[in-house]
Amino acid sequence: MLPTRLRSRLEHAPRLVVAPVALGFGQAELAEWARASGRRAGPDLEALRGCAALWLPRSRREAQHAGGWALEDTLFLSEAELTWSLEEWEQQLPQASAEFRRSSFEAAGGWPEGLRLCRQLQEAAPQDLAGHPLVQAHLRRLVPAPDLAALERLARLPLIVPELAEAPQAEVADLYDRGYLYRQGGALALPRLLQQALAPHPDPGLSRELARRLREQGERDLALEALRRARLWPEYLESLAHTLQAQTPEGELRRLLAPVPEALHGHPAFLYLVGLLERVRGELGGANRCYQAAFARAEGELRGRIGNARAVVLAMLGRPEEALQTLESVAPDTLNARLQGEIQHNRAGLLLEARRYAEAEASLKQAIAAFREAGEYRLEARSAHLLALFYHERGLLTEARRRYQEALDLLAHLGQPTGLVRVNLAETLLLQGEAPAAEAQLDSAQAEAEPAGQQRVLGYVRVNRALAALLRGQREPARALLEDVLRQPDLEVRLRAEAELLLARLLRLEGQPEAAVGHAEAALPVGLRAELELALLGERSLDSLVGRARAEEARLELALALLHRGRPEDLREALDLILTQQYRALLDDPDLAARLAPLAAKDPALRALFPLELSTFGPCTLRFLGRTYTEAAFPTRKSLALLIRLALADGPQRREALAELFWADAGNPVGSLQTAIYHLNRTLGQKVVEGGRGILELAFPVRLDLTAFERAAQEALRLPSSLQPPALRKALELAQGEPLASFPEWFAEERAAAEALRARLLRRLVELTAAENPQAAIEHLQALVRLEPYDLEARRQLIRLYRSAGEGELARREEERLQQLERELG
Repeated sequence: MLPTRLRSRLEHAPRLVVAPVALGFGQAELAEWARASGRRAGPDLEALRGCAALWLPRSRREAQHAGGWALEDTLFLSEAELTWSLEEWEQQLPQASAEFRRSSFEAAGGWPEGLRLCRQLQEAAPQDLAGHPLVQAHLRRLVPAPDLAALERLARLPLIVPELAEAPQAEVADLYDRGYLYRQGGALALPRLLQQALAPHPDPGLSRELARRLREQGERDLALEALRRARLWPEYLESLAHTLQAQTPEGELRRLLAPVPEALHGHPAFLYLVGLLERVRGELGGANRCYQAAFARAEGELRGRIGNARAVVLAMLGRPEEALQTLESVAPDTLNARLQGEIQHNRAGLLLEARRYAEAEASLKQAIAAFREAGEYRLEARSAHLLALFYHERGLLTEARRRYQEALDLLAHLGQPTGLVRVNLAETLLLQGEAPAAEAQLDSAQAEAEPAGQQRVLGYVRVNRALAALLRGQREPARALLEDVLRQPDLEVRLRAEAELLLARLLRLEGQPEAAVGHAEAALPVGLRAELELALLGERSLDSLVGRARAEEARLELALALLHRGRPEDLREALDLILTQQYRALLDDPDLAARLAPLAAKDPALRALFPLELSTFGPCTLRFLGRTYTEAAFPTRKSLALLIRLALADGPQRREALAELFWADAGNPVGSLQTAIYHLNRTLGQKVVEGGRGILELAFPVRLDLTAFERAAQEALRLPSSLQPPALRKALELAQGEPLASFPEWFAEERAAAEALRARLLRRLVELTAAENPQAAIEHLQALVRLEPYDLEARRQLIRLYRSAGEGELARREEERLQQLERELG
């Protein structure tokens, strides 16, 4: 008889089947199959040539040389394919008791030769299979006398590694070659039943040392096998307790616990593992009872492991106070660094639930330090992520941002998914008014999540893109994104609540409070933020929300509630919070920004919150106090040009010089200047231009795209050549469109300088990419000749690159254009 899975494979076997060399691995059964299948069988390969055959090689070295047989005509069988499964082993012993079927399988490990013996003994069902006289006599006949003494020495080790084997390495290699040993992971092994027959009691000291070395090499399963073969059951159980987790399949847990003698069933590690089995089965009450009994008996690190597991189950049972008490009764000095980290991480979660925020923060920091000491960087990233979420919920966005970045760096270094951390970081960046950086994080999260089908991450990406659109005042794109999220089936509760909350906010801003209320109520799983939205819709008391936000240390929600309550002292407190925590997104609401700007006008330190954001490449636009102004929104071209001139200036400007620049032909240039300033301040709703003693300057700080481009360009050019290309391209992305296109008469010098800098960057990119990336160089030259049509050398270089790339027609057209320009220039 052969295992079912092997028989199925042999039905379609090629001309030559090669049996395994290892002792007792079904060679006789394979020979019977060959005869029944009309195949020849034997150890002499030459005698088998020319017909369908089973080859029984005498050594592994011999088996490697199936000369004359094509690889596609050869099937090499392994020891694993001949090994019996527990289910089929039991089927092969119909007259045996259930206990003998199980115990004999455990003793033989599915070894085919062991099954042949068990068929003979199934009615007698000896308790000590390896010690039975029939088994002893049969197994010793399998091994020639010259090899028996060497195998008896080796059998003192449950598994054989060269450093611990009491035999010369050459001897071990020879025994392996001739099939007396077979490979099991990173070690060599005797068939389990043979090893027990030759050495019923393996050396305990050597066995422990072997298990330790195997664990250090990452061979967890082999270490367990060594302990099990040596019957070192307490060490076996503690090793299982150290490695198994709640994700371990139920069948695997049962298989690993099955060989443990009944006398050990009261061992705390066994009780812990039974509790783990109960948890895997979903029986939390049973798991808690097992953990409780194990916890009372355990000591040292095992007690900490059991306490941690019990605390998790207690929390799942809705008993967080008992869970905390359990964790706090564990002595930390008895734990390794990883377990300390696990306990502190879980303790932090319970403390957060209990609103003991300072203790939770301290526990998370301790968890991060412990995981770092243990080299468990994935777990360190998990705790750093939770700490970042904690800071975010408390409104400490700068601290949250730092911890998100720590978690992101660790996960990226480990090659682990980063999507959820990126979307959380993106939300923080959006709330701090850094939309481009947030969009970059969302792009990266989406690029990672789409191929992997990570729908949860993609849902959060859409919600954050909706938030970004809403902050820009783009309500329809935001609505489309949120409705798309809410249409998804089986949506996570938290994700649905986040989408409902943003939709409620959008409807409130559109003046649809009745519709908004339903969505805000659907968002209540997010807690205080949904309650605040209901308060803004008149469904809750703002006063009570202010009190709750203070009690929960929710600074962002507190700032928003204070802004909407609107008392003078509220506005001042809210403005201090916005300045301290950089809640710039709150100032994208035009109404709220307009309330706060007068306070900032009196305090220079607060003006940084209200920059004049000027875009001058392409059509000019101004973003100020949550509103966007196009060129058409200004009373005259000159009023906008005046604003740009003051923005470009290094400091205060003389009134007379500005009046002469823009109103030289007016009867009263200074009077025209004053009129323009009046209309400009009125249009923007604040006194943005102020002055005294004959000078003028802007009252608010400026963010100017022209200045940002120049700064990025200079920084890129200072980098080493190998790092310049991406930095140069990034700088050029800031200069899309013609600079100051509507004001050529007043900004000719600035326009020329910007275009010259753009051309310089393009030429540098051509220099750096022409050799290794000619297609990129072609694109840069195309941009350059569009910018500077009379750059003849650039056109000549473009022609050469076209020809090198095989673009003959493009080269011909460019050559005609070059000749035309040369004639034009004489």
